[in-house]
Amino acid sequence: MSESTEEHGKFMLKRNKHTNTIKNIFKHSSNENFTMSNLSKYNKTIIGFSIVITILITMSLLFKFILKKKYLPIL
Repeated sequence: MSESTEEHGKFMLKRNKHTNTIKNIFKHSSNENFTMSNLSKYNKTIIGFSIVITILITMSLLFKFILKKKYLPIL
């Protein structure tokens, strides 16, 4: 009885080590993939959004100043 439980314990330890190493390999590979591919995608979208927002802000400010200068004497 004790021998079979001991063997079972050894087997479980080996299996757990094996699954842990596989999990670690997948963790590292997925983290590297995330940092390499998804970060560049996020950076591109962030840069794109910031450019669009700055263009919109500058256009709105320009239009405000142009309209104020043109139509101020009428008002």
